[in-house]
Amino acid sequence: MSQCARPLLLPHEAGALAADEMIAFVEGVRCGPVKAKRKFYFKAFWGGYRPNPYVNNAGLLRRIFG
Repeated sequence: MSQCARPLLLPHEAGALAADEMIAFVEGVRCGPVKAKRKFYFKAFWGGYRPNPYVNNAGLLRRIFG
């Protein structure tokens, strides 16, 4: 039995990545690109801030397009 290296992902596998998965190219990592889970920033920080005092509740698009 012999060992053979396989690419991290084949082209069709890269196209089929889930929305919460990513390929990270990290400098200094010896084994190259890393397949990892993605954490969306807008879900992670949702509700952890105060409302913007410079924007009213109607929203920018509604003010532009009426």
